[in-house]
Amino acid sequence: MKKLFLILIAYLLTFAACKKDKDATTDNTPVVTLQPLQVQWGLEINHTATWCGSCGNWGAPLLHEMAAMGSGKVVAIAVHCSGDPMYNSSLYSSVSSDRITGGGIPSFWIGDNKTSSSSEMTALLAKTPIAGMDMKTTKNSNNFAVKAQVKFFAAGQGDYYLSFFILEDGINGNSSSGEYEQIGTSETNYKHDFVLRAFYSTNFYGEKIATNPAANAVVDKDFTFNFNNTAWTNKVYVAAAIWHYNPNGDPSNYIPRYEYINGFVVK
Repeated sequence: MKKLFLILIAYLLTFAACKKDKDATTDNTPVVTLQPLQVQWGLEINHTATWCGSCGNWGAPLLHEMAAMGSGKVVAIAVHCSGDPMYNSSLYSSVSSDRITGGGIPSFWIGDNKTSSSSEMTALLAKTPIAGMDMKTTKNSNNFAVKAQVKFFAAGQGDYYLSFFILEDGINGNSSSGEYEQIGTSETNYKHDFVLRAFYSTNFYGEKIATNPAANAVVDKDFTFNFNNTAWTNKVYVAAAIWHYNPNGDPSNYIPRYEYINGFVVK
């Protein structure tokens, strides 16, 4: 009887150990691994509006043309002006506080330069950035779960900022779209793309993430970013940008205070 009892105890202990091992290997929660690369992304910001004929005629085509440069590694943003159904006063004023139109639209900014020259985008994409980032997003019913990481590949001087924003593609802008109709284009299937819908922080240029960062310094961000799932019904996605703050910047003279470092888009 004693021998039988010992065998039973040994069996129960073995079963419990096997069950514990099995449970430990059945966690299917994906592990998010981020790996920022020292690869330069471009940035183009286009001040535009549905009522602007030139915006439809050449502004929107140029926006799409440059967005495709660098194998699509470009953060393209369409900021819609007053009198447009996609206009948002707080978004517009926040962007234009550092990158002004200069009095007319379409008005392009390529990185830190107010220009519509595609050669400026080529030059920007050829740079070796001091910092890069990686980002993963999970789209839920009314928000994105965002995990992002910034890495500094060299030591930096001064303050660095990070911003996140939601963009929307595929908004109908053809002649049957009512107030969304884009003037100046004859394209029957015209779509408004890259439309700025929201930024995560208190302003478009984000929040400070580092001061005088050392080489190989890493900054992680993990947050939830809400979006309007009743009004923004097309393709919405998250983009991000890293900035360096220039205290001597003078936006009125086209010198941004927030100098573009790098960006990232997850579609």
